[in-house]
Amino acid sequence: MFKFKYFFIALSMLMVLAACKSGPVPIRVGKDACHFCQMSITDTRYAIEGMNSNGKLFIFDDVHCLQKFMAENKDKIDQQKIWVANYNEPQNWIPFQDAILMHSEAFRSPMGGNYAAFPNMESANKMQHTVPDSVTIISGKSLLQIK
Repeated sequence: MFKFKYFFIALSMLMVLAACKSGPVPIRVGKDACHFCQMSITDTRYAIEGMNSNGKLFIFDDVHCLQKFMAENKDKIDQQKIWVANYNEPQNWIPFQDAILMHSEAFRSPMGGNYAAFPNMESANKMQHTVPDSVTIISGKSLLQIK
């Protein structure tokens, strides 16, 4: 009986730890909705996830929605815990602060923010040569500082 007590305590602790989120989770296309605009996430190339200090995850379908949400809810999301989908590999997440964002009308993001994220300048430069119109490149860190 004594051994079972410790077994169940250890098992309970493992379940609690497994339930705690510490980073981004895969988007469930058509099931997850943007926390700001409530639209279903249909294009994971533009998805963003942010987390507050309690581990609550906020999902956004576009940089535009993240910006609007953060403008209305200052300090609701920890800026160090925001991830953006890699445009070329949407299943891979980039810390938003480290991301290179490319803005162009050629990127038809869900809410018209039209930013695509890349893990480094080399990836962004490769994409820039394929975009037919003008492009603005900015770091995720800089974008968060723009009010």
